[in-house]
Amino acid sequence: MQVCEIFDSVDGVYWLCSKLFADVIEEHAPLTRKFIRGNQAPYMNSKLRKAINVKNMLKRRYNTKSGESWENYRKQTYAVVRLRKESKRIHNLRKGAPKQKNFKIFGITFNLVQCCQGKTKDRM
Repeated sequence: MQVCEIFDSVDGVYWLCSKLFADVIEEHAPLTRKFIRGNQAPYMNSKLRKAINVKNMLKRRYNTKSGESWENYRKQTYAVVRLRKESKRIHNLRKGAPKQKNFKIFGITFNLVQCCQGKTKDRM
């Protein structure tokens, strides 16, 4: 007598066979989950990527914000920020992007517009 003959309905036999098959598959070839990352930033280079990996390793290494491991993590974080800014600057120069706009002129113009609008409201 086979195990499948215990069930009277076809649905029961199907459930048992699929359950046994799923158990064997799970035991011999378990499912794993992967985190798929998006595209890298255009300014990312190998030096910056390695610095970020070191920073992440140091972050996993410390449990509390005390001791030498926290200090190493903090220093590496500042180093990553410096490298990221430098990489962005070099990328923008290579790309031929215009330099940052002059926000002082924008502020003066914005203030003039606000002053003019305030005078027209007072006259009404």
